[in-house]
Amino acid sequence: MRNMYIKVSMFWIPILGITIGLVVATSFSPFEYYIRQLELFPVQTKAITTGCIQFLGDFAAQYHESRRKRKSKNAKDHTFKYNLRRGLSLSADGMLLSGPLLHYCFAAMEAYLPTEGDGNVMVTLTHVLINDYIIDSVYIALSFAFTSLAEGYSLVELVRIFRNDFWATVSASWCTSLAFSPIEFVCFGYLPLHFRVLFMNFVDLVWGAIISFYSHRSRRHASEEEVPT
Repeated sequence: MRNMYIKVSMFWIPILGITIGLVVATSFSPFEYYIRQLELFPVQTKAITTGCIQFLGDFAAQYHESRRKRKSKNAKDHTFKYNLRRGLSLSADGMLLSGPLLHYCFAAMEAYLPTEGDGNVMVTLTHVLINDYIIDSVYIALSFAFTSLAEGYSLVELVRIFRNDFWATVSASWCTSLAFSPIEFVCFGYLPLHFRVLFMNFVDLVWGAIISFYSHRSRRHASEEEVPT
């Protein structure tokens, strides 16, 4: 777990650079169009964005799994086989669950604990802690149920998946979030509310890949033995 924390901590500096680049890119028409859609259709735009980000994060996770498998078996001829159903289930989860969840949770936190304009460090830190240790944990539980059923697993198998992978995934989430906490502090303390889901989505490129990897551990082992119906 310590090694994973060190590796993840190396990601937040380039992601911060990407985010600053996005802010600079506001002068370009495609970005202006996106911001316009964000103002007109905030929930739908954030949901679609989250779905795309989770699809990319899961793709990265599957590619990493394939590389680990190739190295462990020392099989140079092992080819990467992308699980499209898994990727689509994560994407649908982002559009139907994660994106709207972040939108309404961030709005509720800002309504009850406003951070815009007052520069309150403790309030901003509270936002980060709520997001990392409450919202993310609830999301992981819901995502386990959604993606397992979408991938064709039964309720009995879902219970097994929870028992085997849930706490390991939550622990990985907390460790990853700790590495990204400086970026999240900037997000909740200095960005306007309507930009926060977009900002966090780029953090979730890494976070989502790690969560997808850990949440599918027992599902990977099961798929090697039989295909779920």
